Amino acid sequence: MLHLVNPGATAATVTLTPLPGGDPQQATVPSDGQVSVSVRSQASYSLSGVQGLLASVSLTSDAASSSFSLNPPGPLAQPITVYPR
Repeated sequence: MLHLVNPGATAATVTLTPLPGGDPQQATVPSDGQVSVSVRSQASYSLSGVQGLLASVSLTSDAASSSFSLNPPGPLAQPITVYPR
């Protein structure tokens, strides 16, 4: 489940596009509100229209539950180079 929170004063329309392709899904997050969107397990999405929003992902099953926040790259973030031996 993708959770989107809008602390702003105007509603936001978010587009979730499955990667590497598929039909986009839209969700409207009301001002000073939140919305939860079902997403497929083990799938990747590109999100647009998320400026100013907060987001997290959660999952549950019979034997486990988990959640984590989604954070944008920091202002000084750079690619990481991995040197194999």
